[in-house]
Amino acid sequence: MDEQGYLVECNQAALDIFELKEEDIYGKQFTELFIPEDFHGRYLENLSRISNSGAHRILNTRIETVAQRENGIRFPIELAITHYTIEGQKFFTGFIRDISERVEAEVALKTALVGAEKANRSKSEFLATMSHELRTPLNAIIGFSEVIHGQFFGPVGSERYMEYANDIKNSGRHLLNLVNDILDLSAIEANELAVHKREMFIKDATTNCLVIVGELAQGKGVHYREEIPDNLCALYADARAVSQILINLLSNAVKFTPSGGKVCLKINVEDGNHIIEVVDTGQGLPENKIGNLVKPFVRGQDDVLTTQEGSGLGLAIVKSLVDLHKGELVIRSIKGQGTSVIVTLPNKEPDAEALEA
Repeated sequence: MDEQGYLVECNQAALDIFELKEEDIYGKQFTELFIPEDFHGRYLENLSRISNSGAHRILNTRIETVAQRENGIRFPIELAITHYTIEGQKFFTGFIRDISERVEAEVALKTALVGAEKANRSKSEFLATMSHELRTPLNAIIGFSEVIHGQFFGPVGSERYMEYANDIKNSGRHLLNLVNDILDLSAIEANELAVHKREMFIKDATTNCLVIVGELAQGKGVHYREEIPDNLCALYADARAVSQILINLLSNAVKFTPSGGKVCLKINVEDGNHIIEVVDTGQGLPENKIGNLVKPFVRGQDDVLTTQEGSGLGLAIVKSLVDLHKGELVIRSIKGQGTSVIVTLPNKEPDAEALEA
């Protein structure tokens, strides 16, 4: 087109895009044929600026805009404009690409993502509600079974009743643990789990965890030990979250380590981070299965007969809690030799370190 915007030539591809014949273009401005009426003024103003100054932001760049076919239907295009001078007369060339399919695909993808996010949020809300509803009766079941098993109000008679009460108590606790895991994961996925970071000493957390993990290891015949220096510096973290990370990692290690095996907790400070490593001599996993361990409701075991009880949420919760602390989780495992899980937690907030630097 010339500097007034009148068309000089169109190739066949352009005519096909706009459903025109060659004779349709003569004596017509490109805005009149290709551009919706509400865009006319803007395009002609841009051409005028280019003619007067020889420069403009839309020159030699690709922009996305809207075009119009002969029948008035609008569609998205990618447009690149160049300009040149022949014998003192200025001309413009527009390179046009119909991007309707790409835009439709982008819209479909965004719609799918919004739908998936809405579905995921609904799932999390449903799980949270159901978890709350289940916890109340479960606590009652556990409490009453403990009363019966402890014979607080007198003997229950048959020893079999005592066994049943103990089974009810253990089953109730197991189910309550699963519900608590689901509730924690739902809160994390819904961004409703608040972490309250403060300076803490990780030795305090390991001492509290030892009661739970030690009993579990002893009951299964697993040798548990710790390698933790006494002079570790403070860690800036949520104490409850750190305890939950330790309990999940250690109980998971004990769970998948056979009797006579070993589980070791190692903690060190390196390069401004607390390095927490849990090593076991358990069954281990092939490399292609490791990525599944941090996915919710996915267990690492291939053999259904040897799969342990649990929701498969432990490592997924650990990964989420580590992410909330801007930390890192690494899992190394060899089939038949054991697994090592390494958690790196920054001693201070990364932003605070940057400010100090």
